[in-house]
Amino acid sequence: MVGWVDYETDAEHAWLGPGEVNVGYNVFAPHRRKGYASRAVELLMQWLAHNTDHHTAALLIDPDNTRSLRLARRLGFTPAGEVDGELLFKRPVVGRAT
Repeated sequence: MVGWVDYETDAEHAWLGPGEVNVGYNVFAPHRRKGYASRAVELLMQWLAHNTDHHTAALLIDPDNTRSLRLARRLGFTPAGEVDGELLFKRPVVGRAT
């Protein structure tokens, strides 16, 4: 196992609107910088697009986490504000194979 990816719904986070999900991911240190996080998020986005009615995915990122900030931009997430000091990014739930 190299890490994990998951999502949570608006029922779990007041800052998400209806039809939005919070995407979370982590790649364990020995496996970082190999594209696993990008691929995992893209596969989850495709799965959400084909298997759920969710229309928007969100990433909540610590402003000091430069790797996750780069991943968000690379995968087409756009800035959408702040939540409790963390940066919020959003993207429509559509598959974009990488």
